[in-house]
Amino acid sequence: MSREGLVGIVFNPRVAEARGLAEAIARKAGGEASTWVASATEVDLFEEAMKLTRIVVTVGGDGTILRTVRVAGPPGVPILGVNLGRVGF
Repeated sequence: MSREGLVGIVFNPRVAEARGLAEAIARKAGGEASTWVASATEVDLFEEAMKLTRIVVTVGGDGTILRTVRVAGPPGVPILGVNLGRVGF
């Protein structure tokens, strides 16, 4: 099943390089018109946008993915994690 729509990028605001990397990914993925960027602490505010999203890229660690899955899971949006954390389960 293909899913057309937005690319979401969620970053861990406590990791210094995460925001810059998230913004770079957004530019490469098509810019403002086809992406949205949120910190992991605010991803709940993007519940409506998630319904129009085809994939979410998380930039952080396990906690960033876990926060994102609460919003991306119900509509079935796939998540791709970029690990900037220290443990990496």
